Amino acid sequence: MFARLANRPDVVSFATGAPDPALLPGELVTSLAGDALARYGNSVLQYGMTRGFGPLLEQAHELLLRRGIDRPDGTHIATGGSGALHNICLALLEPGDVVLVETPTFAPAVKVFRSHGARVVTVASDDHGILPESLDIALVRHDATVVYLLPTFHNPTGRTMPVARRQQVADVLARRGALVVEDDVYTDLRYRGEPVPALSSYAPDNSVYITSLSKTLAPAMRIGITAMPPELLARVLVLKQGIDMQTSTFTQAIAAEFLASAASRAHLARTVASYGAKLDTLVAALESAMPSGFTWTKPEGGMFLWVTGPPGFDADAVLDRAFDAGVAYLPGSIFHTDASDAMRLSFAGVPQENIERGVKLLAEAM
Repeated sequence: MFARLANRPDVVSFATGAPDPALLPGELVTSLAGDALARYGNSVLQYGMTRGFGPLLEQAHELLLRRGIDRPDGTHIATGGSGALHNICLALLEPGDVVLVETPTFAPAVKVFRSHGARVVTVASDDHGILPESLDIALVRHDATVVYLLPTFHNPTGRTMPVARRQQVADVLARRGALVVEDDVYTDLRYRGEPVPALSSYAPDNSVYITSLSKTLAPAMRIGITAMPPELLARVLVLKQGIDMQTSTFTQAIAAEFLASAASRAHLARTVASYGAKLDTLVAALESAMPSGFTWTKPEGGMFLWVTGPPGFDADAVLDRAFDAGVAYLPGSIFHTDASDAMRLSFAGVPQENIERGVKLLAEAM
């Protein structure tokens, strides 16, 4: 898909789950880099500590506290959220271990689990996320090593697990002594509604928390932030030393300057305003143009919206027709689910002026 998109700049792409290039703060990063060099000198161009750059660890702790997580002895800076997940899997998984996931789920994570020899098992979910009763049964039946969840602005559906469900899931995890890996990289992209504490805040002894600055600063910075039990962190850091030694000290120093600055809050406010307007435009366009029988989620934040078709609709079968017509999406079948009647639309990276045209082309293809 992405290779085809490179050759078709005319296509309106709802497929790419990436930030809007127009919002990436090049001038701000340039200024922050100068500030970091002025404050810390050439030391930020040198090798650093595997666990992370001290000033960024301090900022990360403050960020995590705002989400209900207080684990200063278990915080670590990884090379992006994906790097954090890979290192955690190296420390936890052996071939044949079971990882439980909600349905649908983030497809690249499934690839990571399988690359470590794990068996991935789906657990029934609804509009509020994974079902606690089904999770309880699956944990007993499969003796799972890890549960992987995206409770806030879920990728691909955009749904958010409410507080009551988070508490129920946390109770199941504690009762069964299970470990959850919470992937929470979209939480700052909230456009309406009230923030909810991280799932990990309800199960601090049974959780690994992953977030990043890829969606709020820049993906290329490769700054992931994790919090986990200290004994697991010790294993992760030994393994990370053999993978990439440490995440770039220079980008960590820039990230520390970013999080400490008023400019970061202004940049996030602009980003949230832009993406929120795009989501509103997308929902209005779908309501106006889509054929009868199609439904969609209405997220409170994040970057994705999940469209489900009527009985008999096959998103895979229509994909080429839609692409030829000038619009792209990702079919639901790639998200480790049998939802062939669904598709994920990613709106963040689509220029505002192209959204209505893209939905019109999509509706005609449907």
